[in-house]
Amino acid sequence: MTDSDHKPVMTDSDHKPVMTDSDHKPVITDSDHKPVITDSDHKTVITDSDHKTVMTDSDHKPVITDSDHKPVISDSDHKPVITDSDHKPVITDSDHKPVITDSDHKPVISDSDHKPVASNSDQWLRMLFLQSLFAFLN
Repeated sequence: MTDSDHKPVMTDSDHKPVMTDSDHKPVITDSDHKPVITDSDHKTVITDSDHKTVMTDSDHKPVITDSDHKPVISDSDHKPVITDSDHKPVITDSDHKPVITDSDHKPVISDSDHKPVASNSDQWLRMLFLQSLFAFLN
């Protein structure tokens, strides 16, 4: 088989033409016979539905990115981690809801509605104040 310039055309085992690059090397194609993007080691590069390259980690697993195509921090299960405006991870509870933290980034005790609850020392002071108030009023 030859092309329009009468040069031999590479064929597969079924004698169908094989797509080649400018150096006449076979091009990897997908099931729809469309070229697949490869890296310098000729390994397939993951692409999205628009055939744009997808960022991958060192294990060649896709990296979740935000709308600006910046990587999103993920946990060991490759689930996105909530981050603050400085892109630092936010502490979350078992329901993956952000935990309220103090200025030292330590969790603040909160109720089931995720509202801050006074610490034990605050409750102790409040009780001492109420006892003093009642003693004064009596």
